[in-house]
Amino acid sequence: MSKLLFTLILLLIASECVQAQVHFEKRYANHPGAEVKALRQTFDGGYIMVGGDAQEAAIIRTDEFGDSLWTKNYTNPGQFAFNLEQCADSGFIVTGYAFYNGCDAYLRKLNPDGTEAWFQYYDGSGCEWGQTLKQLPDGGFILAGTEITRTDSAGNLIWTQATSTGNQAMSMVITSDGNLVYSSTSASTASGAWLTKMDFDGNEIWTKHYTDLYFYNNSDNNITETSDGEFILVGRNVSVPSGLIKKVSSNGTLVWTKNLSTETLASTMSVIESDSGGYLACGFFVDSVGVHAYLHRMDESGNPVWDKGYDDASFQSLVQCKDGGYAAAGYKESSSGKRKFFLIKIRGQYPLNTFENHETIGLSLVISPIPSSGNIHLEDCACFGSAADVYDINGQLIHSSILAPDMDLSFLKTGLFLLNTICGQARFMILK
Repeated sequence: MSKLLFTLILLLIASECVQAQVHFEKRYANHPGAEVKALRQTFDGGYIMVGGDAQEAAIIRTDEFGDSLWTKNYTNPGQFAFNLEQCADSGFIVTGYAFYNGCDAYLRKLNPDGTEAWFQYYDGSGCEWGQTLKQLPDGGFILAGTEITRTDSAGNLIWTQATSTGNQAMSMVITSDGNLVYSSTSASTASGAWLTKMDFDGNEIWTKHYTDLYFYNNSDNNITETSDGEFILVGRNVSVPSGLIKKVSSNGTLVWTKNLSTETLASTMSVIESDSGGYLACGFFVDSVGVHAYLHRMDESGNPVWDKGYDDASFQSLVQCKDGGYAAAGYKESSSGKRKFFLIKIRGQYPLNTFENHETIGLSLVISPIPSSGNIHLEDCACFGSAADVYDINGQLIHSSILAPDMDLSFLKTGLFLLNTICGQARFMILK
């Protein structure tokens, strides 16, 4: 083996070891809510979590060290929060259900400080709830759960329709070609799971059925579009109680399937593609001792790289962080079995928010056109030639380059993005 190859292998191992080191763990004992259902990293490097129990929706925003900035809980009427996103205006959009006429799906728009901007609920013929949602390039929203609903930027209804299979939608992504893909599953484990692609107007493009996979209830981000335009799905094996990861092509055709662990593993809840290659999944398993949360790091073919486990805990959601590390959230039980919000951060290999170490020359940048196909122009700026970082709507660092009057970002997917520099910030939209 050459000295160069040996050195590269050592660097790769060292990098993965750093990424597997715990930065912090937080259990939010003084906050309402039994468990986190969705976690996102905010534009400023902190975190926001939603969840609760059957009658109380809870939202917690933290700084980059996991310390609480504010908490909101909603009990009148009884309600639950399943998912959220940070919006282009730095506020937040939350979905779930509330007990109005039976149970109704809702959208709650929050300002960055947690105050409520508006609230809309959607009363259908039965029990409806929002499980997942996305902000669209026009500023409106699509939420999916028992039904799929599109609204304008103020939450006013545009249309509602059934899911493609009539089953519950679980997770949704905006694809690189400017469409939506969502996962769905039925109440019957043996029925398997489905993946559906549609446009923003709700027109179905294709639907695929996977008989060996089903999605555990209320899982977050169980589907992710990969950098090669394909998709990763995680859930539970239909035939044995083990976690399952599946890669499919851009049209849903199977590429490969892997079992993640032993048959005692209950379910895999969330998956992301790592910016250093491969994938990270989280979930939980149950044995005779109790419940155990886990993180499972894989290479590009789904082969294991490392695992981390946490006793008396469960993970529902995870994100890759701006420093190259990872964060996962769910619940952790006390010695008496009481559940509380739980957040862990795996240390990354890059400094967090390094632009904060520089003098801020201006308050904002001006970008045009918006939306664009990815070729953007910046008005006169004193910082041309300095570092520029691009973050996605979940607050994850996805690209670093040099600030210039004209920048080609056409390789990015359709969506909303944040450009961070020492001169300030600007949000921009790409629509293809």
